[in-house]
Amino acid sequence: MKHLLSMRNILAGALLYAMMMVSSAHAASVAMDIAPLLWRYQEHMSSTTGFSMATPLSSSVSGSGWLARGSVHIPLAGEYAQLVLGGEWLASVGHHQELWHTGGNIQQNQLTVTQHQWFVEARLQLSTLSPLLYVGLSAAMQQDRQTRSRFYVNGALSTAVGSAVETIDSTWLDLSLNGTTPAKAFRLRLAAGVPLHDQMQNTVVPGTVFHSQQQAWRLHVEADYPLPVFSGKSTRLSAFYRFRQLGNDVQTTSLWPKNRWQVYGLGLRQQW
Repeated sequence: MKHLLSMRNILAGALLYAMMMVSSAHAASVAMDIAPLLWRYQEHMSSTTGFSMATPLSSSVSGSGWLARGSVHIPLAGEYAQLVLGGEWLASVGHHQELWHTGGNIQQNQLTVTQHQWFVEARLQLSTLSPLLYVGLSAAMQQDRQTRSRFYVNGALSTAVGSAVETIDSTWLDLSLNGTTPAKAFRLRLAAGVPLHDQMQNTVVPGTVFHSQQQAWRLHVEADYPLPVFSGKSTRLSAFYRFRQLGNDVQTTSLWPKNRWQVYGLGLRQQW
């Protein structure tokens, strides 16, 4: 936990420092994003020794939400390198029905999701290939919070658990490829990463900490295109897709199933 807090403080401090320096760095720019989105979350676990009543397990839920994001882009060494710092917040809208199939039982519950993330990325121009291509390396600190309530088992309301809050803290290392057409019209970013550290805690099993055991990774695809320019400010249409897989941790009395998170978004990006 100390590692997670120190990483979050470093990223947050770097972002604030960069924002303070923008006014003195004429070529630096600030971007703000707002986007409605659709998301899908799934969990899966095959038959597991010691959990015959709960596995095999599968669940799925889909919903809508919003993403807000702010970032600072600072050119270094002319146009040969860039430093990007930022943060974002994602939240589902309303309560969404999650459906579980667990060891012959059918469970339903309401689910809400929030996420926030701090990130810093260094990009280097691939000048030998094209001045329009950059390779990037980024570090990110993310926290997810999933809140479940109103549990029904085989159609009957369960009073055994009033609500369950699942918190996932993760630190990511991503490698990206960033490209643009001449005059920076269409821009595309592809990024893939693995967690340096992740942990999940659930209020249903207090004191138990889970970690992803295998095949944990994520993928981001982003693209944007300019809309009409007003008063020297650039407005762009942005689209993105995100995939993340974590989990698959089995402990003595509880488990964290393999889980997949997907997001599709389309919104606006404003640059100054």
